[in-house]
Amino acid sequence: MASADWLRHVDYLSTVSGGGYTGSFLGRLFDQQRSLDDSGGEGVVQDRVRATLSDPFSSQVDWLRRHSNYLSPTGFGELMFNFAAFWRNFLSLQVVVAIFFLGVFGLGNAIAYWLLPVVDPQPPLVTPLVPVSTALLGMNNSLWFMLAELSVWTMTLPLALAYWLVSQDDHETFVLPALLGGVLVSGAMLVAFAQPIGLVVFVAAVAWVVVTWIGVQKDDGHGDPYAAYRLGLARNRLTYRLAFWTTTLVALVLIGFVDIVGRWLASTTLFSTDAFGDLKLELSVITAALLAGAPIVRGLAGLVARKDESRGVLSSLGRIPYLPTVLAFLVAAGLPILVIAWISHLSFQVGYGVKLGFATTGLAWTLSFLLGRQSALPFVNRVGPLTIYAARLARVFLGAVNPRRNKSRSGTSVTQVIEGDDVGIAQYAPEAGSGPLHLINVACNETVDVASQRGMRDRQAENMAIGPVGINLSKRWHALWRHDSQKRQSSDLIPLGNSNLPHPFRRRDGQPASVENLTLRQWMAISGAAVSPGMGRLTSPAVSLLLTLANVRLGYWWNSGIWSGDRAELPMKQGLFAWLKNWFMRTFAAQGLLLSELRGQFAGPWRRHFYLSDGGNFENTATYELLRRRVPLIVTCDAGRDVKQQLSGLAELTRIARVDFGAEVTFVKDAMNSPRPEACDCVPDEIWECIGTIDSLTTKPSEIPDRPAFSDHHFTLLRVDYPAPPPMDAHDQPSAWHQRKTSWLLYIKSTTTGDEPVDIRNYQARNPDFPNESTLDQYFDEPQFESYRRLGMHIGEKVFAKLDGQTRNGDAQ
Repeated sequence: MASADWLRHVDYLSTVSGGGYTGSFLGRLFDQQRSLDDSGGEGVVQDRVRATLSDPFSSQVDWLRRHSNYLSPTGFGELMFNFAAFWRNFLSLQVVVAIFFLGVFGLGNAIAYWLLPVVDPQPPLVTPLVPVSTALLGMNNSLWFMLAELSVWTMTLPLALAYWLVSQDDHETFVLPALLGGVLVSGAMLVAFAQPIGLVVFVAAVAWVVVTWIGVQKDDGHGDPYAAYRLGLARNRLTYRLAFWTTTLVALVLIGFVDIVGRWLASTTLFSTDAFGDLKLELSVITAALLAGAPIVRGLAGLVARKDESRGVLSSLGRIPYLPTVLAFLVAAGLPILVIAWISHLSFQVGYGVKLGFATTGLAWTLSFLLGRQSALPFVNRVGPLTIYAARLARVFLGAVNPRRNKSRSGTSVTQVIEGDDVGIAQYAPEAGSGPLHLINVACNETVDVASQRGMRDRQAENMAIGPVGINLSKRWHALWRHDSQKRQSSDLIPLGNSNLPHPFRRRDGQPASVENLTLRQWMAISGAAVSPGMGRLTSPAVSLLLTLANVRLGYWWNSGIWSGDRAELPMKQGLFAWLKNWFMRTFAAQGLLLSELRGQFAGPWRRHFYLSDGGNFENTATYELLRRRVPLIVTCDAGRDVKQQLSGLAELTRIARVDFGAEVTFVKDAMNSPRPEACDCVPDEIWECIGTIDSLTTKPSEIPDRPAFSDHHFTLLRVDYPAPPPMDAHDQPSAWHQRKTSWLLYIKSTTTGDEPVDIRNYQARNPDFPNESTLDQYFDEPQFESYRRLGMHIGEKVFAKLDGQTRNGDAQ
């Protein structure tokens, strides 16, 4: 585009994922050229950029060619650098998590050894309420098992009984037969067996019903107490509470098993005559049991979930809810937590010397409190690989256009940090130098709906675009940077839209949201954070758990500056549990965020910290924001990995455009010889002949074995038809984009057609996946870099070079 002198006509540059590297390189090039000399006007800057990009021997392009493999270098020195950074960050993460769990287990042991002392044991007062665990474990009982049994008698069973106590015909009325039956059964158990459990269950069930009715009355306000929907509302709440406490019961039982095994190992360590030998044997048995558990559970699941082709039942193993999470927990999390439980019991000397245990637990909670403060939050982001990743991206793609590197002797080394390799997002202004306005797209992960606390099963992320004017989030929320006289913009965001509706950036007190101020390299790295615990629709609890434990965490916790309780019209539940959760996140913020990553649960834009990751986790062509603006002509370069040529990026864009904007994407050319529509008169004849159909972009199987497969074309033309103009807010003024009903989309796909230069064909013959090699491959050597660069030139020459010399007025563009 630069060679054909068309780059100067690009108004918007929307980038995502790895495209952000090149986009930031281009935007920063306009920035740097503008700063050299402004006296010549915008044409001088555009001519400089054109000359730089058109020359394959320019210092900027040569820098990229020589250092593009610096993201993941192969030299021994860099290998050791990577290894040193990895083990430092990995161990730091494990220590912080381990200290927190050591405090949790220590608190449980402190209470357990106080209730059930080993020395001079006395039956505790709670023994009648936990008869099962006391009978099975005796004085070796675990607090977690006692809590699990207490939850059975006071939560799980009462909630199940409460559902049947509530009348479905009369408002806020008990079912009399069920109520009398509960009284008789609980009274009989108390008289015949002197066992109060039945009475506890019945009283708790009645209490849950009353609490639920009060909650319905409070939430309903002054509504009609005899409204039909209120009959089902109470039963619905009882069922959701039953689901919550059933999940809690399972978690307590699992923790209890780990705690019991940890106590067993600690006893062996302290009192065995051959502690080391016995310990090795016991750990071997535990490890074998964990490894054997996975295929056993898988086999049992296979018996339950067989695929019935005749009935079309979707019952494959992958469809079983939470099974991958259970398997991952057993293997990846079971052993580390077991070691922590073992250490905790050792510190208490399994009840024979509790002073050291109390001291260890107190120290663990003190350290967790200090590490969890807001001032320690940068640790959560810095301990992952994103910091190193961003620094290397900046030295390669931003350092390529940094003039200070040519003025410093150390600047010629890509390993050195040089001033000018990064810039604050407020000072980044390629549009001020007659370049494109750069939109950086990231994904804001949302796996849990804050209002209902239900898991989000579809997108699990919203698009968030950062620009020089403000931030767009999802399809409906917008906020502007607040400008001041001292600098181009501040870190304050002013929300736009109806003040009576929920908005992620609107505070209750009406003040602007003071968000975390990041630099260009940080936004660029976040936009390309492809592998992280939060990956949009690809997020799963099992994968999140494994990636967090392995510290493969390229995502970023971005501080929005607003606590959830300070947001106006926040759509989330209130109550005791909500208050406890908010208190925990304020007191142990670092641990709370790490626990969210471990569980793969992210609240989107409704908590103080947004979990941001690769924008491709939402939409991988970066066209979403241009469709929102109804840009008249869009050039989409789809370089996503698509080995099978299924055009998944285009399909996803088409679907999201229809769902979010009501826009329909259609193909202009159905067949190669189809006549040109009148609406496409602005397209020259020679370009119309080069435009392919959708089928011509897919790869055709090769007739010669072991030979690369080719496509027939590189690009096609699409038409985007919009519905009626969107409603305007009070801050909007009528403009052309509001009324625009059609956009033209030139869709360019990274394909090969067989007429490429010989070096490209040779590279593809040796690397059949080219140009769809794995994005995990960051070892770009010279042949690989030049093959991709020259392929881009080859594709561009077929459309942009042919436009050179054509009329370039606003209508033609």
